[in-house]
Amino acid sequence: MNINNRLELIACSLFLLALTACGGGGGGDTGGGTPATTPPSTTTNGSTPGNTSGSPDNGSSAPPPTANTSRFLYMVANSEDGRYTLIKSYSIDAATGALAGIGETGREHFPGGGLIAVDPFSKFLYAEGDGKFTGYSINGATGALTSTGTSVPAHIGSDTLHFVPSGKFAYAPNMGNEDPTGTVSGYSVNAANGALSEIPGSPFPSGERSFWIAFDPSGKFAYVANALSGIWGYRIESTTGALTNIGSISEQGTNFVAVAPSGKFAYVVNYLANDISVYSIDPTTGLLTSIGPRVHTEESPGYLTFTPSGKFAYVTLAADDILVYSVDTTTGVMTSLGPATGPRSGRAAFTIEASGKFAYVGNMDLGNVSAYRVDAATGALTEIPGSPFATGALPHSLVAAGQ
Repeated sequence: MNINNRLELIACSLFLLALTACGGGGGGDTGGGTPATTPPSTTTNGSTPGNTSGSPDNGSSAPPPTANTSRFLYMVANSEDGRYTLIKSYSIDAATGALAGIGETGREHFPGGGLIAVDPFSKFLYAEGDGKFTGYSINGATGALTSTGTSVPAHIGSDTLHFVPSGKFAYAPNMGNEDPTGTVSGYSVNAANGALSEIPGSPFPSGERSFWIAFDPSGKFAYVANALSGIWGYRIESTTGALTNIGSISEQGTNFVAVAPSGKFAYVVNYLANDISVYSIDPTTGLLTSIGPRVHTEESPGYLTFTPSGKFAYVTLAADDILVYSVDTTTGVMTSLGPATGPRSGRAAFTIEASGKFAYVGNMDLGNVSAYRVDAATGALTEIPGSPFATGALPHSLVAAGQ
């Protein structure tokens, strides 16, 4: 099997690891998890965008918005019969990590949903579905979602938004359809109401099968993972958000890129090679330089998530395991610490809330969410009392909100 055919064969797996489901969900065992309590009369319609860490910059003279400090978890899930998609909202207990239901939206409001993302200040959530990105405001006290009444068309192959640390701009890689040539769509974000406006010149050229994008904490540089052509780097124009290419690194089977919280290193997940490439980032030019041998993973690595301290990283696998690595924040070197959790059926999503104390795993085939306490000294995950929490649906995307 040639590499192009193999990449086509694993496309569905890549999207599952990207926290979305291919072809919608079917029925399945809802699992015996502890139900997350839902208060009466609090059903909301909305969703939230994904957090971005780092110091806001990007040339904005206006003061940054005040961040929501309560913590919430939002989930995109398929109904058990696979007939509709909905967004479910939960509060996170700051002391225990336990989940309590807030409400849900979907069905008529969120057909064919994909991924969700929250802006860096947890003020707005954005959901991809029905060929567009739809915005919702997040109530900072209750976590309730309310439609902003705004949406913007999504380009073919878009599945989620990624925000620069300042929240001023958002970008979406476009994998394309029949044409493998990738692009990146760019949007300016209205800080008052969350409305998106496409940046002049968008979409910007990228490599083949553009899949993921990450930013350095200063918001000056962006890096796009392209499944057929490696990593492309860009400088972000601070006023307009336009992307200017600064070079590329040849890889194949690359499906994810993450920048360490320090901004000093970039980590590239190579799905076909079953490894991770590590690069230093030049703070002036944004150029990447390899800093050593690749880090071996088990078969079919997906996505990499850092703790806020940057001392530990978790890598999802297509086989439903999650691996944990210690990270030397001075040298960037990763050291395997083994599996972080035992295997679960249909694991599709992993996220860490902003304090770094708790991590959550969406178990799609089981219809529940597992919650873990993160050991700040060792990176070990310990399941909390009451976990897993039953959801009454099949989760395939999770995002934590709140600072």
